[in-house]
Amino acid sequence: MFKLSFPFLNLFLSLLLTSIPFLVISQNVNTELDILLKLKQQRAIHRLYSPGPPHPRRAIGRRLLHQRKVTSLLLSDKDIKVTIRQPFAPSETSPFWTCPITTSPENFQELFSIAQSFKAWIFLKIILYLTKLQYLYLNSNQFNGTLPNEIGYLANLVELGLAYNGFVPSPIPAEFGMLSKLTFMWIRNANLIGLIPDSFANLSSLKQLDLAINNVEGSIPGGLFLLKNLTYLYLFLNKLSGEIPQKVEAWNLVEIDLAMNNLTGSIPEDFGKLQNLKLLNLYRNQFSGEIPSSIGLISTLKTFKVFTNNLSGVLPPELGLHSKLEFFEVSANHFSGQLPENLCAGGELPSSLAWNFSRLELNNNKFSGAIPVGISRWVNLIVFEASNNMFSGEIPVEVTSLSRLNTLMLDGNQLSGQLPTKIISWKLLTTLNLSRNALSGQIPAVMGSIPVLLYLDLSQNHFSGKIPSELGQLKLLVLNLSSNQLSGQIPGQFDNFAYENGFLNNSNLCAANPVLNLPNCYISSHNSNKLSSKVLAMILVFSITISMATAILTLVVVRHNTRKKQNRDLATWKMTTFHKWISQKQTFWKV
Repeated sequence: MFKLSFPFLNLFLSLLLTSIPFLVISQNVNTELDILLKLKQQRAIHRLYSPGPPHPRRAIGRRLLHQRKVTSLLLSDKDIKVTIRQPFAPSETSPFWTCPITTSPENFQELFSIAQSFKAWIFLKIILYLTKLQYLYLNSNQFNGTLPNEIGYLANLVELGLAYNGFVPSPIPAEFGMLSKLTFMWIRNANLIGLIPDSFANLSSLKQLDLAINNVEGSIPGGLFLLKNLTYLYLFLNKLSGEIPQKVEAWNLVEIDLAMNNLTGSIPEDFGKLQNLKLLNLYRNQFSGEIPSSIGLISTLKTFKVFTNNLSGVLPPELGLHSKLEFFEVSANHFSGQLPENLCAGGELPSSLAWNFSRLELNNNKFSGAIPVGISRWVNLIVFEASNNMFSGEIPVEVTSLSRLNTLMLDGNQLSGQLPTKIISWKLLTTLNLSRNALSGQIPAVMGSIPVLLYLDLSQNHFSGKIPSELGQLKLLVLNLSSNQLSGQIPGQFDNFAYENGFLNNSNLCAANPVLNLPNCYISSHNSNKLSSKVLAMILVFSITISMATAILTLVVVRHNTRKKQNRDLATWKMTTFHKWISQKQTFWKV
């Protein structure tokens, strides 16, 4: 354990000892000078001044103590392994601060006897008096322990890089807010937790703040959006919550990325006043309400991503009118109505997109209307996703002219009619999903000519006829033709378990081999003939039986009626004889 008058010095002692590969002859008088000169040669220490010829007994560390000229310390990507112990506190027996340091033995493999005889006090004094230090980069190493708050006392610090280190989960020191000259703070992916300190409102010189990919929580301090010089703000992939401060006066903001948090509330109207804004990423949050129309007035806006929120209403009609959007992603919200008429360059949708517009995502909304013929002018479009909307009409052949398109997803709409029988230039298309529409007719054989198609889903439509054998030429990873009215034999290339769920609910399909859960085409036909003969025989037997039964029943009825008539006649005859006999008797007695 070293006893230090300033705990932060011990950290840099360890860095200098463990990160820079150099040879040390521990008993040499000039070792101190050699080491520091080699550090300078490797650009770890910048602006190292040593005026006058070196004296063998005059330590260069002492010169630096008086010169205080070191302004940069760059130790990025040195695979440094240091444990920073917190909290720093004075020992009971010493007025100085103490800071235990542990280093990995592997870091000493290129050193000789340094652990035994190296004069560490040189570096301690150097760091202690680096009052002019302006650039400190310790990123991409293997630091652990907590984030040292003493960095906040380097009053002249301009740039600070601590990103990509394995600090134990620790909050951002409030002392960092004292760095009034700091223009660049980069602590991405460093296990940060807790809140963003309110003291950051004092960072009046700050231009870039990057705290992304951490576990920072709580709300965004209101003072952050009041920093006049703030240009780049990256807070994505944290656990931030609450609303974005509605008052925004950071007029120089160029990029804002607050994606993948738990932010709520509405998008500030003041964002529309950021006339230098090029990127606005707010996706995967819980924002609600409508998009402020003022955002459509930003002439510099190129990237606009708000997908996966609870936004609603109609998209601002000004979007695309004043700016050339390159990325426009609004899927998984509750938008309704048609797309903005000015979303495309030059006016009417979609005669032409901005020349560099490459990605359009509209999934899971309620957009309506037809896919226009002018889509052929979307020449640089790579991804077009409009799943689960209310688009209708036919798919124009012009959509096949998009030579750079690799993803087309129009599933879950109200598209109808037949697919284009001609493909102009789908050379890069890998994903085509047209399922859950009302498309009909035959599947065009030309679809088998799409060279790199991997995913094809035409399920839940009204396609009929045979499956084109040309589809068997494709190297499909996924094929789904279920729930149509297809018939005939499936191509042999699909007759395997990789496509076992791709032909469901097509009652007239069959396969040449009984691998899938489909009837065998040959056996099915043969059985069909046999079944017909049996059915005919059964019908004949049944008919004969019915005829015989009818004849027997008729005979029984006739015999029954005959007997009944005979009985009736007999009764009548007997009745007549009796009356005659009575009549004769009466006549006899009268005589």
